[in-house]
Amino acid sequence: MNKAYTPSYKRSVSPQPMQLTERDIAIVDAVYRHRVLAADQIEALFFSSSSPRGRRSSCQNRLKLLFHHGFLQRIVPALVLGEGRKPYVYALDERGADIVASIQGVDRENLAWQPKQNEVGGLFLNHLLAVSLVRVVFEVLAADQVLTILGWHGEHELRGEPLNQRMPYVMQGRKKVRTIPDGYFVLQPPGKAETLHFFLEVDLGTESNKQWQDKINAYNLYRETGESVQHFGTQNYRILTVTTSDKRLQNLQQATREAEGKHHYWFTTLDQFDLWNPGRALQAIWRIPSVSERKALY
Repeated sequence: MNKAYTPSYKRSVSPQPMQLTERDIAIVDAVYRHRVLAADQIEALFFSSSSPRGRRSSCQNRLKLLFHHGFLQRIVPALVLGEGRKPYVYALDERGADIVASIQGVDRENLAWQPKQNEVGGLFLNHLLAVSLVRVVFEVLAADQVLTILGWHGEHELRGEPLNQRMPYVMQGRKKVRTIPDGYFVLQPPGKAETLHFFLEVDLGTESNKQWQDKINAYNLYRETGESVQHFGTQNYRILTVTTSDKRLQNLQQATREAEGKHHYWFTTLDQFDLWNPGRALQAIWRIPSVSERKALY
C-alpha cells in the first residue's frame, strides 16, 4: 500500500523523531529576527560549504523536522509561470516562539510575535524576502569575518517604541509623517576603527516618485537638523537602496536628484546580492546620483 501523501503545507501526524541542536535554536532565532527566511537563505547562513548549495539536502532535512515538530511555519510561495518552483519560506511558529522567549528571557506572551504575522503573501512576502536577502548577505560576510556588524535594526523594530520616534520625518501641515526604513545597521571594516552607518531601502517598484521624494526630503532634513546625531550619533550616514532593475534604478536616481539628494544616496539592484558570492555586495556595484562611476561600499 502506498504511503498517504501529505501536502507540503501540512504537518505530518507522526513526524520523524528529532533532537533539538544548538544550530536548530540558532535557525529559529534567525527566522524570528528576519520574520521570514527562504530555505536557501537559511542554508547560506547555517550550512556552509565549499561549493554553492553543497549542503542543500542537509538543510532541507533539518528544516523539514523543524516544520513538522512545530518550531517553524512553512509558507509555500505562489507559483509564477516561467519562474519554476521557489524555495520554501519559513516563519516562526508556536514552539519556536517558546525558544525565542527563553533566549530573550521574557514571558512568552511578551514576545514581539503573534501567529497572524505569518499571514503574508504576494508583494509583501516578496518584499520581506528581498530585505532578508540583503541582510543575510551581510551576515554571511560577518560570519566569514570579512566585516563586523555592530548592530542591525529591522523594520519591525524601527516601527516600534522607542525607535519609531527617532525616525526621519517631513511635516504635512502640523503632522509629522515619518519614514520607516527597511533597516538601520552599522558595519565596521576589518582592521579599522571607523564605523559605517546605513539606512536600508528595498524598493520593488511600488512607490510613486512623489512618495520616494518625500523619503529623500525626510532623510535630508534628518541630517540638516542634526537629529541623526542626536538619535544615532552620526551625521555621516548613507541610504542604501536596492531595487529591481537598472531601469527602475535610473528612475529613482533621477527622482533623488530632483529632491536634492546627493552623495549620501547609493543604489544597486537585487541581482547583485548573491548568497553564494556575498563579497559582490562590497564591490563596485553601487551608483550615486552625483557620480558617474560605480563605487565599492568602502
